[in-house]
Amino acid sequence: MKNFISYSHVQAGWVSTRLVPVLKAGGVEVLIDRDGFRSGRSIVGQMDATQDQTECQVICWSADYAGSDYCQHEWRHALVKDSDFQNGLIQFLRLDDSPLPAELNWNWSTTPLWIDLRHDEPGPWRMLLDGCGGRLGVTALAWIAARDEVLDNLQRFRSVNLVVLTENSGWRQLLDDVKERLPDLALVDLQNGRTVPREGLLGAMLQGLGLNPGRLTRPHDLPEFTYGLESPRHKVRIGLTRFDLVPHRGDYDMNLFGSLRFLIADNPLRPLALCIQSRAPFRDLLPPSNELSEIGCALVELR
Repeated sequence: MKNFISYSHVQAGWVSTRLVPVLKAGGVEVLIDRDGFRSGRSIVGQMDATQDQTECQVICWSADYAGSDYCQHEWRHALVKDSDFQNGLIQFLRLDDSPLPAELNWNWSTTPLWIDLRHDEPGPWRMLLDGCGGRLGVTALAWIAARDEVLDNLQRFRSVNLVVLTENSGWRQLLDDVKERLPDLALVDLQNGRTVPREGLLGAMLQGLGLNPGRLTRPHDLPEFTYGLESPRHKVRIGLTRFDLVPHRGDYDMNLFGSLRFLIADNPLRPLALCIQSRAPFRDLLPPSNELSEIGCALVELR
């Protein structure tokens, strides 16, 4: 189900960092003006055309929203599809204490149920996801907290291990959202068959960073990889997803883990920060007594 987000641009930060990412993590298809509007065309016409493509409208009500002519037009246009609020096609979010529109309170039998997000509690977020046709196996607040912690560590070039403990937790969308904010983050999926041999994993990491992997062949693959990461002369961030496959990769030897340990950015002279996604702490997945397990890695649980 497509959902149109109607909001005041004063709340653009909240919409882009909390509302839209949570909806996408729950599998909700979102349409928003910043993604589709074009210059040189009527604003109102584009607003109407975008809303008309969607089944559900999410109205982010606030004092700023109530004071905007464009926003007033959007929520009134939304009423056309479900004027008596019988089909659940309009989700009204209350973001502050501003008075609700008097037009909606004239008939007690059809006044819609508002979703109160003023106090940022789990229940209203769950109601919003349900109303938009989404499903998330963790609370929205837990998802946001994990996303923020992963992002904060990577921004400071600290390695981090995202441990996913709940099914349907939206972890992939979490990392996609982090990458949207850190475009230089290279995400490498260990489920990709190319990464099965050691040389393939090293090549995928270099290519994900926009570097030319060349032909990585043993015994020169690890030195070439190390040189490739050091050559840009700036720190890099790499995400390794589905790290749980490591115990089944006989080609991932102690030399590989030792090289990664050498490159980890736990001091100003080393160029690499890792983001490891797994279903168990990454140290439990590594061969015993290897150097990579010794890195200072922040643990973030998504449950």
